[in-house]
Amino acid sequence: KVRALILGIAVHKALEMAYKELKENRIPSYEYIKEEFIKELKNELLSEKEFKEIETEGISILKIYYETYKEEFSKSAKDILFLEKFFGWGWSKPILDNSIHLQGKVDKIISLNPADKTIKIVDYKTGKPHSRNEILGKTKYADMGQYRQLLFYKLLLELDKSFQYKVHQIELDYIGNRTIKPKREIFTIEEKDLENLKNTIRDVYKSINELKFERTKN
Repeated sequence: KVRALILGIAVHKALEMAYKELKENRIPSYEYIKEEFIKELKNELLSEKEFKEIETEGISILKIYYETYKEEFSKSAKDILFLEKFFGWGWSKPILDNSIHLQGKVDKIISLNPADKTIKIVDYKTGKPHSRNEILGKTKYADMGQYRQLLFYKLLLELDKSFQYKVHQIELDYIGNRTIKPKREIFTIEEKDLENLKNTIRDVYKSINELKFERTKN
């Protein structure tokens, strides 16, 4: 695994455990979050030097994140419905066009209004935060990859007939790093964007079935 991936996995796990505490009406301290991060990091095969470097970076990131959202970490979070929820097995079978089986895991699902069962999907991102225009593909070198991922999560949940909630908002929760503070960007997905994603998935599925792949240069 590359360093960024190892760091991301451990940070995700620490936040999952912290919000699990909040969901169960317990208040996690920063020390608890740090310990969960280190515990997860110990599962990786790393040299002593690599471990220390990633540990130092991760602890710094989580400390800034905790301080930024300290108020959030100081009260229970009954609005959290699910953490690290997987879609695509068991009763959960998101299928597009009755033939294309989709699957994926969502970091966090928050209830917005219990009465109408509207929810917000939260996706954590480590690394440098993108601007809103970058996410939406409005800058020169933007590839819209993160926005398409948000679209995919919405589609995934809408196609799952066993899931009784309606996605109203999707949030990119940038964890930040030692020089850039965390930030959150919230989106309401437009139906035309979702249809474009569906068509992309259909095209890829068709190409795979017909064994059509783009020729590589090597």
